[in-house]
Amino acid sequence: MIALPFEQQKKRIINRPQKPPQEGIMSRLIIERTIIVSLLISLGVAYTFMHSLKQRESLETPRTVAVTTMVLPQFFQAYNSRYEYESILIINPFSNMFLFLGIMVSTLAQLAFIYIPVLQWVFRTEPISVSDWQNIILVAISVIIVVEVDKWLRRRNRK
Repeated sequence: MIALPFEQQKKRIINRPQKPPQEGIMSRLIIERTIIVSLLISLGVAYTFMHSLKQRESLETPRTVAVTTMVLPQFFQAYNSRYEYESILIINPFSNMFLFLGIMVSTLAQLAFIYIPVLQWVFRTEPISVSDWQNIILVAISVIIVVEVDKWLRRRNRK
């Protein structure tokens, strides 16, 4: 997200060792975490799509569910990405108002994509059931859980 550069860094960031020049822009940690989250979201999209498809005859709702399953976990991952090792649970969600507002606007845009009739017609979407929302939210929460476990293991191994 564009708002992440506005993240307030820790006061002792100057004491961190420099990254090796050959490491590039993305560290090994970021690449590993991106792969983990991508696989998790991909599995979640496949699951929610197939689950929704079993309950309906048309493809519009399962496609809407799949797109929303791709989008919603990204909001949680944006918060996860604020710090490499620190838990999302101890960080004030309002400390980066650009990120918070960006996610709120993106959420409203996603809801408009799903529920506003003109946008439903343009994008061929249909409203999502409570059951589908529960599955989507479970996938999104699983991203938080998996990344939190990864951060905890890395913190423990650093000591």
